[in-house]
Amino acid sequence: MKRLRGAPLALKFGLALFAIVAVALGIVYVAVVPRLESRLVNAKINELERLSPPVVDRFRQANPVTDYQPLAQAWSASLNARVMVLERLSATSLIPVADSNGLTTTSVRRDPVAEKALESSATAVRQYWTARRMREATPGSRLVKSLVPAARDVVGAVTGDGTDPKRGLLGTSAKEVSNPASAPYRTHGKVFLTIPGDDDYVCSGTSVRAPSKRLVITAGHCVFDAGATDRWATNWMFVPGKKDGNEPYGRWTAKRLATTSGWRRGGNLHFDVGAAVMNRKHGKKLQSVVGGRGIAFGRGRNQHYDAYGYPAQPPFSGGRLWHCDSGNVDNDDPPGRGPRTMGISCDMTGGSSGGGWVVGGKVESVVSYGYALSIDRLYGPYFGSAIRHLYRSVGG
Repeated sequence: MKRLRGAPLALKFGLALFAIVAVALGIVYVAVVPRLESRLVNAKINELERLSPPVVDRFRQANPVTDYQPLAQAWSASLNARVMVLERLSATSLIPVADSNGLTTTSVRRDPVAEKALESSATAVRQYWTARRMREATPGSRLVKSLVPAARDVVGAVTGDGTDPKRGLLGTSAKEVSNPASAPYRTHGKVFLTIPGDDDYVCSGTSVRAPSKRLVITAGHCVFDAGATDRWATNWMFVPGKKDGNEPYGRWTAKRLATTSGWRRGGNLHFDVGAAVMNRKHGKKLQSVVGGRGIAFGRGRNQHYDAYGYPAQPPFSGGRLWHCDSGNVDNDDPPGRGPRTMGISCDMTGGSSGGGWVVGGKVESVVSYGYALSIDRLYGPYFGSAIRHLYRSVGG
């Protein structure tokens, strides 16, 4: 104090002013900052709390790591604990998924899309598919049999005796497309593929509009076997507009295959969607030759679907394009988490896997699986954010 008494007046004034400012800032920090911080944090938490119980519960189930347990349990215990949960949720890229009908409120990881570049040349693939191999290839529906309780090897089967007036000449609800080479039906085609170490298979697919102009959408199990072998398909070939031995637009081979991480990692039927980026043929891209259907995501489930495919088991031959028109008659919940799959009335058989479900010219699902006790019903995944991510990742 003695030193301060002898100090210049300006210094005394400066020290006094500093003390006043320090006290004022302390008061502001104690009284105001916590309120502002609390408001900001609560605003973020309120946004999350609309989903808090199911989100935190699903987060804990999806991440069975011990240090997450107290975070979830302490969710409502204190502000700090809630902020920690919020930060952990943000760090894991968990995203809420709900379709436009509000049927699902679940959380899934937005993991990177699984992709595989194919090494075989286009010429080698076309040469591989001899008439005999194409004729003897196994319907792709067999690739999902082990993944669905009570799933049937035949996706669809003959039902009734053919007397139902809504059924076609073969006693089926499916109807043949008389001229698959015409627009827009020529966007649909038959898929041939090999699962290394297993067998040759047939599926169905659809050319869809994309910036790359060479994209085919199909089922995930038609590009990657998530069941028995855990292997990518090879010798992947798409034949649009095919009718028996007539192939008006030729054979197109795949350059790259892709599927959702949900299908690649665990065979989750909620995300059983695949894509193939096709090679050019004679310098032309697929879309410039056959066109492409549109594709839509996040739309309502209660639509009227036109499902197309090349069913290959009796009474179908596998060489012709068929379709079913049906509304959404069921919403299924197979093993795994994700948006509920959709069901339509259709009895196309194995080989129709991957065939597009079209609404207003846009693909909104694909044939995925069926059940033994529901032989006139097919199920397909809901096209939500995960499928949109797949589409955009492969050049859509």
